[in-house]
Amino acid sequence: MAVLVCDLCGGKIVMGSGGTGVCSNCGMEYSTERLREKLSEGGATVAAPVAAPQADNSKMIENYLKMAENALSAENNEEAESYCNKIIEIDVTNYRAWLIKGQAAGWQSTLRNPRLSESVSAFAKAIENAPEDEKEAVKEEAVDQITRLTNAMLSLRTDNFAKNPCEENKNFIISDWKEMTLVLGQFIEATGIGVNPLSAFEQFPTNVNNAVVDAFSNVIFPEYNGDPNDPDDRANKYEWQRFIEKTDCCIGLLEFAIALSDDDDERNIKRYKNAAYYQQMIIDSCSWKRDYSSYGGSYWNKEWMLTDSAKQIRRNKIAEYNKKIAELENAKKEEERAEEEAKRKAEEEARKAAEEEAKKRFEEYWAEHAEEKKTLEEEAASLKKQVSELETELENVPEKAEKDEASKQLRSLLVKRESLGIFKIKEKKAIQEEIDTVSAKVKTLEEKVNAAQKAIREKIDPLNKRINEINNELTKAR
Repeated sequence: MAVLVCDLCGGKIVMGSGGTGVCSNCGMEYSTERLREKLSEGGATVAAPVAAPQADNSKMIENYLKMAENALSAENNEEAESYCNKIIEIDVTNYRAWLIKGQAAGWQSTLRNPRLSESVSAFAKAIENAPEDEKEAVKEEAVDQITRLTNAMLSLRTDNFAKNPCEENKNFIISDWKEMTLVLGQFIEATGIGVNPLSAFEQFPTNVNNAVVDAFSNVIFPEYNGDPNDPDDRANKYEWQRFIEKTDCCIGLLEFAIALSDDDDERNIKRYKNAAYYQQMIIDSCSWKRDYSSYGGSYWNKEWMLTDSAKQIRRNKIAEYNKKIAELENAKKEEERAEEEAKRKAEEEARKAAEEEAKKRFEEYWAEHAEEKKTLEEEAASLKKQVSELETELENVPEKAEKDEASKQLRSLLVKRESLGIFKIKEKKAIQEEIDTVSAKVKTLEEKVNAAQKAIREKIDPLNKRINEINNELTKAR
């Protein structure tokens, strides 16, 4: 009996049930028809069918996956896609290969050859074949990738306009926007995942504005204005016309960006201001012509400029922009006032709710601890009574009245001394002796009073401390 060999690797073909065959080396499968062809080609005979072992390609697939992931990480997208294709040829249901293929194909897109539709199809296959416990993660990765890819394509367009502002590139931006929204529509249809195009392209209007600003500042105006250090480098008619055409492209893109983001008032104000500025630059623009005097000298004259009616049309546009700016600024202020009022009301309601809740907890606590409350209140009342008695005692220490009387006598003697004339030396001496005696007495009595009052205060202080503790316990939040 002849042995049939594999067309790919030369390995032995093992016959299986149903008249099919499989290569024992690479796992290549052969139909009954192909086996008959091989038999007729070589005139071979084959032994009776025996059970063929299933080819195990898992190791090969894992190796290809690892190489695909490494290539993708290294941004070798073509290589990554090639490995994924090898995997899919072996196992068309491998979701990881489809997911990587979608990314690799998408990131090979160029302005001339966008491949996002391929990405959409691959992501749909990945989601379809992903196990249930992996589906959500695959969906999230697919959404993230398609969002990044579409934004990257649009960024290529805006970057291109910034470097080469013209009508064609302006139109490309607008048409690509429409194309990217269609791609997202395809993605939604193919996967069933809802993606808001406006949220997916949230940064796009800002990128358009930035591209316009860069184009005007770095290309359009320098080309028109010429070398500022060269007085003879002035715009001719052609350069002036190109300036108007290119600046109008900028204005058109700004109006396009505004229309895309009617809920972004703050950024739209800036875009309207930019558009108004560019309109004014066109109004003020002109071409120049060198004229010569009869004396052989030369001078520059304005040659071409907008007509008064053309200028008025643009002034009307500026007025429209300024009206929109005022409306947006007023709306913004009103929104801020409303937000502030809402915040204030929310804070007030929260404060009242907290107070009510605190009051409720307080009342509920003491309702449950009524006996404890009664005990504390009785203790506090008793302590206050003791304090009151001690304070009365404080004011009526035995030596205090005597000290007060001596102090009164001392003040009288001092007044009497001061009333004597400068020649009343003898009388002053006698009074001073009396003053010294009374002062000593006052000092002695004062020391006794202070000592007595100190002793009483030492009794009062712990009582007041305990009263404060009880009050804190009875009034603290629960």
